Amino acid sequence: MATLEERIQKLAGEMQPNSIESNIAMIQKQTDDAIKVDPKQKEFMQARQDIIDEVFTPLANEGYQDMVNIILSKPMGSEEHNQAVMMLQKMLQSDDPEFDMQDFKLMIQMVSRESRPPDLINPEGLPDSPPKPMGIGSL
Repeated sequence: MATLEERIQKLAGEMQPNSIESNIAMIQKQTDDAIKVDPKQKEFMQARQDIIDEVFTPLANEGYQDMVNIILSKPMGSEEHNQAVMMLQKMLQSDDPEFDMQDFKLMIQMVSRESRPPDLINPEGLPDSPPKPMGIGSL
């Protein structure tokens, strides 16, 4: 029977130490597998970015930056968002004789943020709706 030292040497000889490159490749593969995006979701995200690049960026460059920022940042259904959409709609209808309302609505839905319950805090740490007054005035 082999001694403990002989068995350790045998095991050490069988094990191949991983190179740094193979370890990095393994970690990269694990990371890639963990953050894979569904192909349909990826296609939607690309279509959304195309709309922003082809429609909203030129509008922002033409002087409508405030309106574009509101549409892209405020939740759909909020008062500010609805006003910006109405203003953009009127502007596009007057400038483009071939304006298609269905395409416009779809475009707005694709680029707009989903609305959230008013009590949910957004990533910026601010409520989506104005805070309700506290104290005697709220009675």
